Amino acid sequence: GTSSIFYSTRKRELASVVLPPDGSSDSDEGTSSEDEEDELYTEGFTAPDELSTPLTYFSKFFDEDIFETIAHQTNLYSCQLIGSSINTNASEIKAFTGMKLMLGVVKMPAMENYWATDTRFDKVADVMPLKRYKCLSRMLHFQDNMSSDSSEDRLVKIRPVLDHMRGKCMEIESENQFSIDEMMVPYKGKKAGSLQQYLPSKPKKWGFKIFVRAGVSGFVYDFMVYTGKSTFDRANPDKEFGLGGNVVLQLCRTIRNRCLL
Repeated sequence: GTSSIFYSTRKRELASVVLPPDGSSDSDEGTSSEDEEDELYTEGFTAPDELSTPLTYFSKFFDEDIFETIAHQTNLYSCQLIGSSINTNASEIKAFTGMKLMLGVVKMPAMENYWATDTRFDKVADVMPLKRYKCLSRMLHFQDNMSSDSSEDRLVKIRPVLDHMRGKCMEIESENQFSIDEMMVPYKGKKAGSLQQYLPSKPKKWGFKIFVRAGVSGFVYDFMVYTGKSTFDRANPDKEFGLGGNVVLQLCRTIRNRCLL
């Protein structure tokens, strides 16, 4: 079927990256620097026997636990705001998340257009009524507003999701070569205040700056969001090293089986 053709094609593509071309041998001529470069880009990388679906990868990070947390916090916030629970659950929050992803792919001028007779988009409109969608959008919460540390952490509103995602990244079996750099999560809204950064050298110049530790494959194994002076409030920075040095030290502490720190 289509899936088997896709998987076999992807295996050949991966093999062309990882394996030498047909007819090559150890006796092929090449410089030592080329050999070192080949080793750098293939060490610790093994092509999978079968590629997972995008949903499988998504579910590794957004699992049932995080949807349960979001549902609980959303119900809690609705009780605090209107005095009663909207009685959502993990399944509905998962469906709501899928709708949000679809809205980013198929864009319309107004939210009502997805449900309107002339412009109805079934993959959104069939999931839940517009009224329920707006209710969830209004009440969606990730953290208790009454949390005692809410005044200390600038990311407290999304801290449970960030910590969950970071933990999932660190669970992945890592490579042996790493790079630490900054990346930009694009954002052009008006509600982020000073958390929104401008980096003229990046393809997406406006957004949230995140420091990441990635492998040679590009996969992110750990990250931390830049929040200005409060970036290291939850860690123990060494003032001697400054921002860059502390970023490196902080992200290297989570390397498993490390021998340098």
